[in-house]
Amino acid sequence: MERNITLRNVQKENWRIEQFVENIADEYNIFNSYYSNILVSLVETLSQSKHEDSASVSFKSSHKGLVFKIEGCFEHIDDNSDLIYLISLLGDDYFVEKDYIELIFSINSINSELSAIRKKAFQNYLQGEQIRSNK
Repeated sequence: MERNITLRNVQKENWRIEQFVENIADEYNIFNSYYSNILVSLVETLSQSKHEDSASVSFKSSHKGLVFKIEGCFEHIDDNSDLIYLISLLGDDYFVEKDYIELIFSINSINSELSAIRKKAFQNYLQGEQIRSNK
């Protein structure tokens, strides 16, 4: 399902981005660290925009992962900028064009990480049960 939000004044409507990401995180069961990565990436990308202009943020879930496209208010983004460095650290992939940026967050690793945590907890539980039955 695709979602869109348009900010008329990026600086004054930052709270709407937080709400937008929070709703998506709730729907896709995204835990806090991924939520934070997405939110910081979007807010920082929007902060690099021309604040007097509006910006549009769209979201879709695809085979790549969760894809956020920010468009409408960029002059030029240097590949060596702090912004690109930040989004490459917080996200899994990105794509920069003249008038938009796509931020991609893979959710495959979320499920594998959660699965590993649950597996370990279950193994610990079983070991505890085995110790109790041997006593």
